[in-house]
Order: sequence, then C-alpha cells, then structure tokens
Amino acid sequence: MMFHRYINYGKNSEQWNEATDLLNLMIQTLRPLSSKEEWISLQNLYMGIVNTAKELLGETKQNKEKVYMAINNLKNTYIKILADSEYYEETDIPENVHDTLDSIPGSDTDKAPSPMDVKIESARKKIENLPEHVKPGTWFEIYTGDNHPIRRLKLSVIIQEDARLVFVDRLGIKVLEKDADEFSHELATDKSRLLDDHSVFDHALSQVINSISASK
Repeated sequence: MMFHRYINYGKNSEQWNEATDLLNLMIQTLRPLSSKEEWISLQNLYMGIVNTAKELLGETKQNKEKVYMAINNLKNTYIKILADSEYYEETDIPENVHDTLDSIPGSDTDKAPSPMDVKIESARKKIENLPEHVKPGTWFEIYTGDNHPIRRLKLSVIIQEDARLVFVDRLGIKVLEKDADEFSHELATDKSRLLDDHSVFDHALSQVINSISASK
C-alpha cells in the first residue's frame, strides 16, 4: 500500500499522507491495551481501520487472495487483542464480533476452517506431493499440449498460496504456469521430463550467447 502510494502520488501528496496516517494508527492500536478506555476505543475503531486498509489495498495490483488474507489477519489480530485483554468482559463484545472469532485458530468457538484455509492446505499438500527434484532453478522439458512442441524451460518459483509453478526461458522471461498436481502427473506419465544434463544445457546456452555477442 505504501509503495503504491509513493510511486503513484509521491511523498508530498494527500494520498501519501492518508496512507501514513493509517499506518501510524495501526502501530498505535496494535500495542497491548493499558486501560478499559483504550479497550472501548479499540472496539469502536478497529473495523474502520480494517475497512480503510481494505479499500487502499484494493487500489493496488496485489493478488486479491493475498489482500484478502492480509485484511482477514489484521481483523482477527484486533479481535484477539480485544478478546485476550484483561479488560474484556463478555457483555462488551457485540454479536458480530463473536461470529468473527470463529476464524481465530485455537479459539473456543473455532468450528471449521475458512474457505481460504482449506485452499491453502490443499495447495500445501499439492506441493508436498511434487517429486524431490522439482525445485526452483531446475530445467525441464515441458509438455505444452498436444500438437505443440516441447519447451525447454527452467522452474523459476513455486507459488505457495495456490500451488502453481512458474517456468521461464533462458532469458528469465515467464513462459507459462502449471498447477502442481498437473505437473506431477505429466512427470509421472513422461509427458514432461527433467533435463538431467541441465548444467550442460546451461553451458551450451552460455556459449551460444557469448558467440552471438562476440560476432556483434
């Protein structure tokens, strides 16, 4: 959020001041509570902070699921501060806050994981099921579909949140993404293959690039 405001509006803008004010307010309100008055103030204030942060993050080009997780974590952090405080009293918490407490891991009202938690757990299992040699920096012959040529690409990154693998060419340019389960199946059926001689392949590419540079 801060980066987005700085790049688009600069530090002398009203938009930057709005973002810094919000950040300062978060820093102040995420500290331990020291009085009943602070508890009441936070109870009345925290959803305004959460909604403002959601609105400002919505203006950025961040992954929507990451924004959702960040906002949900912020909201649950505030709720946990209120619920764990020595100034907490059962009658102080509105009904809608009790509902939100369901999403706090380990709370007495925790009944079922949220859809986002289920998705993250599914992604984690997919990544765990990948063969050991599937790791960033490794070269593969990648299946790109029937009637399409095999591509020699390097695994650049594994996106943990949704178990997607990003493959790049020799220049580091993204070529395609694959679901972890899909890629595991391709390896098992020999549609996609590990390049055992990837170090030789890298060396050959380097030689070609050097040769082209020298000729220019």
